[in-house]
Amino acid sequence: MAAVAPAGRRVKRLYESGRRLVELAEGRNIVIQGVTMAVTFPASLLISRNLGPAGRGAYSLTAMSAAVAALVAGMGIGDAVPYLLARTGTDRGAEPVLLGTLLRAAGIVAAVYLLISWPMLRLLGVPPTPGLMAGGTLMVLLMAIWPFWLNAGTARARTALPLKAEALRVSVYLAAAVAAIAAGVLTAETTLAAYAISLIVAGTVVIGRMRPRMRHSDAVDAGQLRREAVRLGWRGMVARLLEYGASRGDAFVIGAIAGPAAAGAYITATGISDPVSLISSANAPPVLHRLSTDAASGRHWGKYLTSRLFGSAAVALVAALALCAVAAVLVHAALGPRFASAIAPLRILAISAVFLTTTRLMRQANFALGRMSANWGADAVSIAVLVVGNALFLRRDGITAAAFVMLTANATGVLLLGTGLAWASHRHAALHPIVTVVPSPAESVL
Repeated sequence: MAAVAPAGRRVKRLYESGRRLVELAEGRNIVIQGVTMAVTFPASLLISRNLGPAGRGAYSLTAMSAAVAALVAGMGIGDAVPYLLARTGTDRGAEPVLLGTLLRAAGIVAAVYLLISWPMLRLLGVPPTPGLMAGGTLMVLLMAIWPFWLNAGTARARTALPLKAEALRVSVYLAAAVAAIAAGVLTAETTLAAYAISLIVAGTVVIGRMRPRMRHSDAVDAGQLRREAVRLGWRGMVARLLEYGASRGDAFVIGAIAGPAAAGAYITATGISDPVSLISSANAPPVLHRLSTDAASGRHWGKYLTSRLFGSAAVALVAALALCAVAAVLVHAALGPRFASAIAPLRILAISAVFLTTTRLMRQANFALGRMSANWGADAVSIAVLVVGNALFLRRDGITAAAFVMLTANATGVLLLGTGLAWASHRHAALHPIVTVVPSPAESVL
């Protein structure tokens, strides 16, 4: 028994360390998302105004296709870093092993992306150019590695490093875009270049700060760590792909059916409505903390979660209604008459973002409950609604119909996730350790 007790205490300390790292990473992500949104929101409007709908569509569809490839290349390892580094403790050598695994996977996926980029861009309605193909390939490499650096910095108690790095990245991105506009050379290709430059500059700073940790050590079992990373990461990768498809997948369908100009106007409207759904992120750390506390105490979680859901939805609804009221003035003043077709979709997407706020918080609850399959199922249904709905109505009714389809998909997600959580609450489902939850890296408005 004497040998069991210390082992039990070590497991408890590991669990507590991992849980704190996950909560810290979640809290840091909220700050990063706020800072990123504050800079990239006006930058996005400025870029859209100068590129026009078609140029914006070409840039965004290329960047979004690269983002999907980067999710596959990353294998979810970047998101699982807080837990993986908690397992290795203070031992050096874990970061080089994980980074090496990421670089090999990213290199393979980037090579495949380059090979298929010409037909893929043609399928999305974007005229393929060498600049877009090369820029998308470089973005795959950079975006696959970026979450690793952010989460590794947090896990090693450098909590200010990710925030500074992300602030530097978005500042460089904005400065490069403004310089391109001033020089009269802003295109979809140069906008991709500005984004890539921002990742390279910020990544160089992070690498310099993390360099002392990037030394190989025999104290870490490299093979076991790689297997653990893949085992944990693949579930996060699948969840992230499905969530991305449910929230952004319709842009690909719009590009393929209606062309890059329609996709550019729609993506711009989506970006303007995004701050409404950011409210759900502010609730994530306290919700995760409360659910993890309930896991230890055995308290019921249903009433608390319900109050959080309704509170978030109410605040998001107020923000959405305010955005609807100023939509026409905002679009004409910030984007100009070329984006007039985005006004009606923007109003619909603002209301849709209220449902998205609720579904994101429900997903966090399902993570804590160990019900990831419920998230996967709801996202898969939403993707099916987006594809079928746009195939049926987009050609006839334009991007306004696409916005209604997104509203329907998000409302369907609320219904499915809400029904599942109500059933789990009725059964008083036991909570799983919060250490199995991986945080989401900040997502920029593309």
